[in-house]
Amino acid sequence: MDLGFVDRLDPVRDPAGLAAGDTFELGADFARPITEGHVAELLGIPESERERFSHLSGLFERSTADRDSREFIAQMDQWQRQLAAMVAQRRAGGEVGDDLITTLCFAEADGDRLTELEVASLIRAMIRAGNTTTAATIINTVHALETHPDQKRRYLADIDGLTVALIHEGLRYDGPVLGLWRRCARDTSVGDYPLREGDRVFTVHAAANHDPAVFDRPDEFVVDRDWNALPAHLSFGHGIHHCIGMNLALLECEVGLAALYRRLPGLRSRPGATTTQAPGPVVRSWLGLPMQYDRDALDGARAAR
Repeated sequence: MDLGFVDRLDPVRDPAGLAAGDTFELGADFARPITEGHVAELLGIPESERERFSHLSGLFERSTADRDSREFIAQMDQWQRQLAAMVAQRRAGGEVGDDLITTLCFAEADGDRLTELEVASLIRAMIRAGNTTTAATIINTVHALETHPDQKRRYLADIDGLTVALIHEGLRYDGPVLGLWRRCARDTSVGDYPLREGDRVFTVHAAANHDPAVFDRPDEFVVDRDWNALPAHLSFGHGIHHCIGMNLALLECEVGLAALYRRLPGLRSRPGATTTQAPGPVVRSWLGLPMQYDRDALDGARAAR
């Protein structure tokens, strides 16, 4: 996997990256380029379309914050049609390339192929699941570190040893998805509350991740939990609904978070900056997280090399 964009944080090379100043916005300048870049690469989105792809892939997060906005609905419908047109173009060009769009275009089972709209819907689902949630995980975890200085100090003392545990704790403590709608397949009950076949139920993963019967100190952010000895959190779902992109998401978060705190000296939330969370019942992310680091220390490190 190409992680070249992370090199712009390198204190030696960094020709035109974050070292151009001492402040940046975590989501727009770092977390989203990581996730959008990888998903676009996997799908085979051409470079000429990457800027528009970035804009459209952010529509899901913005639409959850304003679910009644007709502007978002219209743009997402237009995007669906554009994706379908791209699929038709790939299909007409023949089976060349190993990107995911091409693979889906020519996938076949018992002589049956997906329609253009079906492929477009799969692409749209992958973008929604692979971009927004992973970027939000990075943003939410950094916010948790910056608001828990004792845990931040513990992490900085052992970045190599604690990054994986940090990511899982970030997903448990403040995961990117609060819950998802499901439909009951049969009559059942939750606690003493009866549910009938066909009822819609909102499963709140965030509540399960703070269950005191499962996790010690469930409402505390603890970067060095031993996840080998703990039950899995539910931020990636469970059973047949388990996230198939989990390994990619974990790798992006691991490389991204370690690079941030290893390469940018004195990284911290920008003093006096305010942050807000995306409202809504599904996606939970900080919409803006202004960051600052020590430019003089970075310049000194570059000069010393």
